[in-house]
Amino acid sequence: YLIGIPAYYASTLCIKPCMDLKITITDSAYYHFVTKRDIRNTIYARNGNPVGKPVRDIKLSAIEETMNSRYRELKTAEAFMSVDGTLHLVADQRTPIMRIMPDEGGDYYLDSEGVVIRRRNLYTPRLHIVGGNINISQAMLNGVSVLDTSIKNTILRDIYYLVSYIKGNSFWSAQIDQIYVDSNDEIVLVPRVG
Repeated sequence: YLIGIPAYYASTLCIKPCMDLKITITDSAYYHFVTKRDIRNTIYARNGNPVGKPVRDIKLSAIEETMNSRYRELKTAEAFMSVDGTLHLVADQRTPIMRIMPDEGGDYYLDSEGVVIRRRNLYTPRLHIVGGNINISQAMLNGVSVLDTSIKNTILRDIYYLVSYIKGNSFWSAQIDQIYVDSNDEIVLVPRVG
């Protein structure tokens, strides 16, 4: 009898329609890279409106793949159905450690895992700014971490370790405002005062 109860609920959940879509963005109090509205609109555009569809017709893996491929700002996105028929999407945002503004143009963030993400006009956290002679390769834009050994000859790996050290030291974090890479790949630290 006890084995039949989970099987009954599983079979009734499959034919039940999706009742609601609930989106949770973790760390949204600290970073605002994506909004619930962005995520909802992307799900509707790429996967259709799930509300009203039978639960069995909702492809959770396709929704997760859509979120992970569309928003580099998200570290992970997980979709699941609850017993009441609600589709839940839990998105975990990346944690930026620096803002990168190369001389050749562009505006990016580098996160705590060494992943480069494009800056969107939605939100600008206060971070150390790195500018100058920095090359952002296509592999980096595709999500390969600057810490990955397949990324060759990048000054960003050194800057990642330098900024991580500066952020971990309260004295240096208070002193250094910007970092500049000159044409000889030498790193210049720009203090906040004088």
